[in-house]
Amino acid sequence: MTQQPRLIYPDTIIWNLLCDQNIDPRTLLDSLRAKGFTLIVGFHTVYELARNFERDDAAGNARGRQLFSYLKQYLDLDIPSTKQLWELIMAEDEAFTKNLSVIDSLATSQESATEKCEVEKLADGIVEGGVKVFLEERKQFARDTKAQQVARINERAKLRDYLRAISEDELATWIPKETLTMSGVNTLYQRFLLRAGPGRTPQYVHGLLSFARKSVEES
Repeated sequence: MTQQPRLIYPDTIIWNLLCDQNIDPRTLLDSLRAKGFTLIVGFHTVYELARNFERDDAAGNARGRQLFSYLKQYLDLDIPSTKQLWELIMAEDEAFTKNLSVIDSLATSQESATEKCEVEKLADGIVEGGVKVFLEERKQFARDTKAQQVARINERAKLRDYLRAISEDELATWIPKETLTMSGVNTLYQRFLLRAGPGRTPQYVHGLLSFARKSVEES
C-alpha cells in the first residue's frame, strides 16, 4: 500500500519568501516528495495573500498579481487544498466527540477547483467572489475594532509589558499554551462553536483544544 505524503502547510510569510527567492515549484515539490512530504494550500491562505489588493494602489496590486501568479504554478502541479477553517474546526469537533484519531483535512475536488479558479483570477488582478467578500469584511472589522484595541492595550500597561516580554524564541511554546487559557478558549467558543449546539460549552472547547494539540504532537 502506497504511503500518503505528509502535508506541509506554509503560512503567508513562507509563500512570500518562496516567491521572492524565485524557488522553482516543480523542483521544490519533487525534493519534498522524495522525502515523503508535499505542500498544501488553504482558502485562508488565499484570502490573506489577497490582502495585498486592499492597499488599492499600483504597488499592492502588482505584488498581489506576482504572488498569485507564483502560487498558481503550485496549483497547476496539483498540490492538495485544505478545507475551510470553519470546516476544519468542525471536523476536529466531530473527531473529539467520536474519539477519532485523525480528520479528513482535504478539500473536495469541487472546492479545490473553486480555489484554483479564484487564484487564476487574482493572478490577473481580478478580485471578486468569496475573496472580495472576505476583504470587505476585514476592512469593516478593522474599522470597528481598531480604536477599541488601541484603547484596551493603552489602558492595560500590564498586558502591554507582558506581551513585550515574550521573546521570539519563546513564541513556539507560548502560542499553544496561550490557546488553552480562558481567553483562547472563549475566542474559539464565541467565534465558532457557540452555534454548534448546547453541548459546546467553554469547558467542552477546552477539551477540544487539548485534544487537537495532542493529535498534532503525536502526528
